[in-house]
Amino acid sequence: MKNSILMLIAAGEIAYSEPVLLPDTSLKMKEVKNPPVIHVEQHPGASMLKLKPNPANDFVIVEWKLPETSGKPWLYIHSVKGVLVNKIKLNGSENEKVIQTAGMKPGIYIFSIKDDHDTFESKKITIIR
Repeated sequence: MKNSILMLIAAGEIAYSEPVLLPDTSLKMKEVKNPPVIHVEQHPGASMLKLKPNPANDFVIVEWKLPETSGKPWLYIHSVKGVLVNKIKLNGSENEKVIQTAGMKPGIYIFSIKDDHDTFESKKITIIR
């Protein structure tokens, strides 16, 4: 049956046009006005902020080493869309901390280490499940 239809199409006895599927535009997102901007700073040389493992699943180990003259450090975690997910007080200018990711959806996040005046470094990390 299939071969006979193909032969009729080839002989020009019947017309056939391939259906064209167009995307459903009713699901389009609204235009984002004034999107938040996150600046990811990269410093050459020794890194002040290390994140491991990357990609991460259940936890992220954050290591930091800041200048002695820095103020009290904080770790800011933003979604890739710029939404602040968490703000964690860090102890001292050099240490490490384990951050549980249970409340975070899979995706890309920006971890930034800051004090009262400066952003020292920001890094991207991917959370997977």
